[in-house]
Amino acid sequence: MRDHKRLHRALEGIDTVVHAAALKQVPAAEYNPFECIKTNILGAQNLIESYLDSGVKRVIALSTDKAAAPVNL
Repeated sequence: MRDHKRLHRALEGIDTVVHAAALKQVPAAEYNPFECIKTNILGAQNLIESYLDSGVKRVIALSTDKAAAPVNL
């Protein structure tokens, strides 16, 4: 997810992608906020850009809300 070039290469010839990659453990995300941002936000952006460039026909994105409070990361 975090390596845009490798992700683009991995999507060659792929029709459908199920995106479920994310750092979801709240204490770990709060302890490592920049790692969480790199994976959850920038990784998702990499996936979107890569699937648009690669001709992937369908992306299914799974999301869970594990936040204990709306003010945390």
